[in-house]
Amino acid sequence: MNRVLLRVHIAVVGFEIDRISSAAIQQKADRVYLISQNENDKGLPYLNENEKRLKEEKIDVQIEKINNVRDITDILHKIKEIIENEKENRIYINISSGSNLSAIAGTICSMMFHHKYHVTPYYVKPLRYLDCKN
Repeated sequence: MNRVLLRVHIAVVGFEIDRISSAAIQQKADRVYLISQNENDKGLPYLNENEKRLKEEKIDVQIEKINNVRDITDILHKIKEIIENEKENRIYINISSGSNLSAIAGTICSMMFHHKYHVTPYYVKPLRYLDCKN
Protein backbone atom coordinates (compact mmCIF):
# COMPACT_ATOMS: atom_id res chain seq x y z
CA MET A 1 0.00 0.00 0.00
CA ASN A 2 1.39 3.40 -0.97
CA ARG A 3 1.58 5.93 1.80
CA VAL A 4 1.32 9.66 1.20
CA LEU A 5 4.45 11.45 2.38
CA LEU A 6 3.80 14.37 4.70
CA ARG A 7 5.51 17.70 4.10
CA VAL A 8 7.33 18.36 7.36
CA HIS A 9 9.04 21.69 7.98
CA ILE A 10 11.64 22.44 10.66
CA ALA A 11 12.42 26.01 11.74
CA VAL A 12 14.43 27.51 14.56
CA VAL A 13 12.38 30.46 15.79
CA GLY A 14 14.08 33.82 15.85
CA PHE A 15 12.41 37.17 15.43
CA GLU A 16 10.49 36.28 12.28
CA ILE A 17 6.93 35.46 11.34
CA ASP A 18 6.70 35.62 7.54
CA ARG A 19 9.86 33.59 7.06
CA ILE A 20 8.38 30.78 9.13
CA SER A 21 4.59 30.54 9.11
CA SER A 22 3.90 32.30 5.81
CA ALA A 23 6.50 30.15 4.05
CA ALA A 24 5.17 26.92 5.54
CA ILE A 25 1.59 27.85 4.65
CA GLN A 26 2.56 28.79 1.09
CA GLN A 27 4.47 25.51 0.68
CA LYS A 28 1.47 23.55 2.04
CA ALA A 29 3.22 22.07 5.06
CA ASP A 30 1.41 19.27 6.86
CA ARG A 31 3.47 19.56 10.04
CA VAL A 32 5.84 22.23 11.32
CA TYR A 33 8.41 21.83 14.08
CA LEU A 34 9.23 25.12 15.77
CA ILE A 35 12.49 24.96 17.73
CA SER A 36 12.85 27.41 20.58
CA GLN A 37 14.82 27.94 23.77
CA ASN A 38 13.75 26.46 27.12
CA GLU A 39 14.27 29.55 29.28
CA ASN A 40 14.76 33.29 28.76
CA ASP A 41 13.37 33.04 25.25
CA LYS A 42 13.27 36.56 23.80
CA GLY A 43 11.60 35.13 20.71
CA LEU A 44 8.58 33.78 22.63
CA PRO A 45 6.12 36.30 21.09
CA TYR A 46 7.28 35.16 17.63
CA LEU A 47 6.95 31.51 18.59
CA ASN A 48 3.40 32.12 19.80
CA GLU A 49 2.39 34.10 16.70
CA ASN A 50 3.85 31.51 14.32
CA GLU A 51 2.09 28.72 16.20
CA LYS A 52 -1.22 30.62 16.08
CA ARG A 53 -0.98 31.33 12.34
CA LEU A 54 -0.08 27.74 11.49
CA LYS A 55 -2.87 26.29 13.62
CA GLU A 56 -5.37 28.66 11.97
CA GLU A 57 -4.42 26.97 8.69
CA LYS A 58 -4.96 23.51 10.25
CA ILE A 59 -1.25 22.68 10.17
CA ASP A 60 0.04 20.36 12.88
CA VAL A 61 2.51 22.31 15.03
CA GLN A 62 5.11 20.70 17.27
CA ILE A 63 7.07 22.90 19.68
CA GLU A 64 10.55 21.59 20.45
CA LYS A 65 12.62 23.20 23.19
CA ILE A 66 16.39 23.18 23.48
CA ASN A 67 18.65 24.49 26.22
CA ASN A 68 20.50 27.09 24.18
CA VAL A 69 19.70 28.40 20.70
CA ARG A 70 23.24 29.81 20.61
CA ASP A 71 24.79 26.35 20.89
CA ILE A 72 25.17 24.68 17.52
CA THR A 73 25.38 21.21 19.07
CA ASP A 74 21.99 21.70 20.76
CA ILE A 75 20.47 22.78 17.44
CA LEU A 76 22.13 19.95 15.48
CA HIS A 77 20.97 17.35 17.99
CA LYS A 78 17.35 18.55 17.90
CA ILE A 79 17.16 18.77 14.10
CA LYS A 80 18.74 15.31 13.77
CA GLU A 81 16.22 13.91 16.27
CA ILE A 82 13.30 15.38 14.31
CA ILE A 83 14.67 14.07 11.00
CA GLU A 84 15.04 10.57 12.41
CA ASN A 85 11.47 10.67 13.81
CA GLU A 86 10.09 11.94 10.49
CA LYS A 87 12.33 9.90 8.17
CA GLU A 88 9.37 8.41 6.28
CA ASN A 89 8.22 11.88 5.18
CA ARG A 90 9.53 14.77 3.09
CA ILE A 91 11.49 17.09 5.37
CA TYR A 92 12.19 20.73 4.65
CA ILE A 93 14.58 22.73 6.82
CA ASN A 94 14.08 26.47 6.94
CA ILE A 95 17.57 27.96 7.04
CA SER A 96 16.36 31.55 6.87
CA SER A 97 14.88 31.74 10.37
CA GLY A 98 16.75 31.93 13.64
CA SER A 99 20.41 32.82 13.86
CA ASN A 100 23.40 32.15 11.62
CA LEU A 101 24.15 29.13 13.82
CA SER A 102 20.72 27.67 13.17
CA ALA A 103 21.21 28.20 9.42
CA ILE A 104 24.55 26.39 9.61
CA ALA A 105 23.04 23.56 11.67
CA GLY A 106 20.14 23.20 9.23
CA THR A 107 22.50 23.16 6.28
CA ILE A 108 24.77 20.56 7.89
CA CYS A 109 21.81 18.30 8.69
CA SER A 110 20.49 18.71 5.16
CA MET A 111 23.84 17.68 3.74
CA MET A 112 24.19 14.74 6.12
CA PHE A 113 20.72 13.30 5.55
CA HIS A 114 19.87 14.42 2.01
CA HIS A 115 20.48 11.06 0.35
CA LYS A 116 19.39 8.82 3.21
CA TYR A 117 16.07 10.59 3.78
CA HIS A 118 14.02 13.18 1.91
CA VAL A 119 15.63 16.33 3.38
CA THR A 120 15.76 19.68 1.59
CA PRO A 121 16.91 23.05 2.94
CA TYR A 122 15.22 26.26 1.85
CA TYR A 123 15.77 29.96 2.31
CA VAL A 124 12.96 32.52 2.43
CA LYS A 125 13.65 36.04 1.25
CA PRO A 126 11.16 38.38 2.95
CA LEU A 127 9.37 41.14 1.05
CA ARG A 128 10.61 43.56 3.68
CA TYR A 129 12.89 43.30 6.69
CA LEU A 130 11.63 44.11 10.19
CA ASP A 131 14.32 46.74 10.78
CA CYS A 132 13.55 48.64 7.56
CA LYS A 133 11.31 51.71 7.51
CA ASN A 134 9.40 50.90 4.33
